[in-house]
Amino acid sequence: MRLLRWFGVAMTRVCAAALVIGAIEAGRLAAVAPGVATVIVAAGLTVIGGIAVGLPLYVVGALVGRVPAIAAWRARWRERGAARVGAVVELAFVVLAIGGLWAIAQGASAWALFHFKARGATAVLLATLITGAAVGIAAVTAVITPPLARWLGRPRLLHRWTTGWRGGAVLAALGLGLAIASAFVLAKAAPAYDPRPARMHAGFAVALLLVGGLGLDRRLRRDGGALLIALALGLAGASLAMVGGADVARSAVAGRGTTSVAVLRTLWMLSDADGDGFAGRFGGGDCDDGDRAISPGASELVDNGRDDNCGGGDVTAAELAPRVAEVPPRDAAAPRRNVILLTIDTVRADHLGAYGYPRPTSPNLDALAARGALFEWAISPSPITRRAIPALMTGRYASTIGFRDHSWPPKLIVGRHTVLGEVFKRAGYRTRAILCCDDLFDKASGVIGGIDDVDMEAAKQTGKPGDVVAAHVRDFLLAQTDAKAAPFFLWIHLFDPHHPYVSHPGVPKLGEGGVGKYDGELAFVDAQVGVMLDGLDRAGLADSTIVAVTSDHGEGFDEHGVSHHGNSLYAEAVRVPLIVAVPGAAPQRIGPPVSMIDVGPTLLDLVGLARPGGQNARSLAGSVLAGEPPPARMVLAELIADRQIARNLRAGYLGDWKLIWDLDASTRALYAYPSDPLDADDRAGHRAADAVAMTRALAETSDLELTLLPGEKPVARDKPKAKKKR
Repeated sequence: MRLLRWFGVAMTRVCAAALVIGAIEAGRLAAVAPGVATVIVAAGLTVIGGIAVGLPLYVVGALVGRVPAIAAWRARWRERGAARVGAVVELAFVVLAIGGLWAIAQGASAWALFHFKARGATAVLLATLITGAAVGIAAVTAVITPPLARWLGRPRLLHRWTTGWRGGAVLAALGLGLAIASAFVLAKAAPAYDPRPARMHAGFAVALLLVGGLGLDRRLRRDGGALLIALALGLAGASLAMVGGADVARSAVAGRGTTSVAVLRTLWMLSDADGDGFAGRFGGGDCDDGDRAISPGASELVDNGRDDNCGGGDVTAAELAPRVAEVPPRDAAAPRRNVILLTIDTVRADHLGAYGYPRPTSPNLDALAARGALFEWAISPSPITRRAIPALMTGRYASTIGFRDHSWPPKLIVGRHTVLGEVFKRAGYRTRAILCCDDLFDKASGVIGGIDDVDMEAAKQTGKPGDVVAAHVRDFLLAQTDAKAAPFFLWIHLFDPHHPYVSHPGVPKLGEGGVGKYDGELAFVDAQVGVMLDGLDRAGLADSTIVAVTSDHGEGFDEHGVSHHGNSLYAEAVRVPLIVAVPGAAPQRIGPPVSMIDVGPTLLDLVGLARPGGQNARSLAGSVLAGEPPPARMVLAELIADRQIARNLRAGYLGDWKLIWDLDASTRALYAYPSDPLDADDRAGHRAADAVAMTRALAETSDLELTLLPGEKPVARDKPKAKKKR
């Protein structure tokens, strides 16, 4: 009976805390996806997570409370005067010790990863440092705490401010200060860290402590406690029953949930019958959960008689024939001009003046666009550099690129694809790259294939400064004095707009907060573009050089509840600038969507070179030279799960519509992208016919564009191997 009574108290407290956090989660998600289903699914899944985590936590807490040292500390805490002051001092030391240990771990891991670039070495060093630091901190705490507690326990003032409402106020103020300090440190040490899960977990722990501290189990009669437990369990059961059919609620949870999405993904993992990473239950997107070779994330194989990727059916070799063949140039007699490809990290198109942004972030790029071709809707193939740059260099969509099995960062299979530098080199071009970074663009990555001379001096300096890159580009251009030399292909990559943002001397402040700092980085990098274009003019090469400017991905500022990039396919993450300036060509503004992977074939076409077979890209040379509409097709973007990304998403742009397909949750969102440039209004529920048509088009396009070519093997994803089902 005593055990049952204890369990009843535990369940009452845990369910009460879970309902509190569930209500917060439901309210947060219902604000973006209103509806009863959203409330029930979000709250119920959160309650499941709260019970699953909270009950063991409560048990562990009860057991820890019986440890003699902890029990003695709790006894001192309940006393008044010097004893309680000593207990507060001990608690403060523990908190500071944990914070110090965390800081050591963060600093050590960052240092080790930067120097060794090996996760194994980092783990060993980190374990050693943490162990040593923990022992040292424990020893210091044991020596210092007792005399300090006795000394601080003497003043009567401290007795008064650790008792009653004053004590509660002091503890609340200390807790708030600690939370603010922790958030500040996290923002500086890990700027891409998403704090929402930690907030929810901390909130649950606080709710659990408040429920216990307020004695809720004692205030409720036995029937009241039973009703509370029944309410929590009923809500949990209702969410399990509804989540599979509530597309809007499931999409909200999958896209913006915290505790609820963790529970949903756990349910998918546990119900994944064939171990392919996609579930068939609870709204999962697997169309055949009995065959691990079939799933939305699988590679479609040619002529195998089945629909491998849950899309538009099997694909035949005849349908893929246009992708296999080499594509001749538009004009084989086109002059072999010099070619400069400038890629700037993390530039969203709508923050440049040429795309209508009111702040003066880009006067030099705007001037280049005014005399060249500007593409209004250029779409990155994937909102993360490690996928986008290989896609640019191979002319293929990210999921079709052959990376070495489980390589990290992903590295191209040698000889699998012909990269852009190799095509220019074979055509007799001198090839050079001046790059900010060496971690994603080194020789092992495969993206600099065919480039004879690679300058990564900026990568050796703190912050990978763009002014160093610009100075080296200017010097290279000014050194081109031999009029009879072969033309050059120069690839430049600048890093500065990538988070964390910094202020630069001489760059005016363009706004407050993260957006203002980001705009300042754009202004700085635009100044470096000015340095490079000035070098081109001074060298007398402007009339013989094609300049193309684009970016690997954009940047989000919480427009859809997410910040930075690599976690969504919304416009702020995938819409990038694309400017191509050809000497003598009339200025153009091209409206229909194009892909960033089209840049390579366009540059080859403009100098009369054939495009290698096996690509997804199309040439935009007709648009650049004559304002012709881009080739008619749906443009794709992909978010691919790996060790740092949890979601599998696919988007398609066609006509006036954009569709985002969540492959895991099997949900779709529809946006009218020209009139709704930030994907603010999901119209899937109001334009059902258009959503169905776009879904069909996306499935058919995925089959034609993402199917592996004959002879290509499926790409092994960088994730733990699923256990084989017996």
